[in-house]
Amino acid sequence: MAIWSAACSNLLTSNRGLHEFIVRLNNDRKRTMPYSIVCSCGATVSVTTSQAGGTCTCACGVTNAVPRLSELRLSAGEAPHPISGAERIAGIVARSELPDRDTCTSCDANTDNTVWFAVFCERKRTSGGNDNTFVYYMLFGWIAILASAIRPPRSKTHGTDVVDDVPMRICPTCLPAIESTKSQHKLRGLVRRVPACSDLLDSYPNASIMPNCRG
Repeated sequence: MAIWSAACSNLLTSNRGLHEFIVRLNNDRKRTMPYSIVCSCGATVSVTTSQAGGTCTCACGVTNAVPRLSELRLSAGEAPHPISGAERIAGIVARSELPDRDTCTSCDANTDNTVWFAVFCERKRTSGGNDNTFVYYMLFGWIAILASAIRPPRSKTHGTDVVDDVPMRICPTCLPAIESTKSQHKLRGLVRRVPACSDLLDSYPNASIMPNCRG
């Protein structure tokens, strides 16, 4: 199964939308792990998301009502509704749960120096209209040239900026090399050393990272 998922990931990397869909699908599969409720007899009964809002029967024979999915998720310490990786990291940062270590993320030396990294998960894109000036000129002559100059092709903005600012422990010795690197591969590898951020980069494999964004 792991080999199949890795192969699909490599094949779909060139298509960002499909790749992110597969990542979300895999994350949803992880969430199908059984939740649990307590029977009136005191026994713990495992239930799945498909049983939410219905009933289940305990080994003792008692039929129990299964809470709604949002209630099952809350009882398991999850958000009542699925959230994106970017929203999850934003919540962790807002709760001051990061940095989660007292050592440098790069070299593991003891440090209390905090550096903020901007993780650009998504960027809004602007596309311009098709420039058919030559075609219009052939059909309508110089009038088309003048019209195109007065009214340039319209551009459209697609999507929105999705950015997470992530605090990490980086010692003063490692910081200059990290700030000067132009390798996104190295920066992603560094950010992946924070477990919560590893999940974020799984969801946004093409994310770009800028160190010391609050320096």
